[in-house]
Amino acid sequence: MVIPGLHCKHLAPTGSTWGCQVYQERFERAPWCYHADEAGPQGFLAHDCPYSHDSAHGGGKVRLPPAAMDRIWPAIFREIRRVGVPHWIDRSAFTSALNARQDGHWNLVAGDDPQRLWPQSLLTKDEDSESPL
Repeated sequence: MVIPGLHCKHLAPTGSTWGCQVYQERFERAPWCYHADEAGPQGFLAHDCPYSHDSAHGGGKVRLPPAAMDRIWPAIFREIRRVGVPHWIDRSAFTSALNARQDGHWNLVAGDDPQRLWPQSLLTKDEDSESPL
């Protein structure tokens, strides 16, 4: 399943689809990147990813309807708080999605594992609304 905002920092909208901004140098600039032939079978690509050429492996990640995502988001967020997210994600996109779903203001912080980031609450919405800034 696709988690809103949780994607590589080099992935960006290109018209009506998404594309890698560093595709030609992706293995040098993004050492965590997989070739599409490896990523597809491991379930790393969305079913509508333009780099996915193999639908024999279940078709990839799917986007849930908003109501379904709303129902399961609390469990997803608990797991994200437990295990963190990869350090190479688009932090701005993920924190924007996180702040839209969770009370308070959230940021991503490093912990003991240099490969992971964890969400940390900075303010509650009440504190934020009373802030003079």
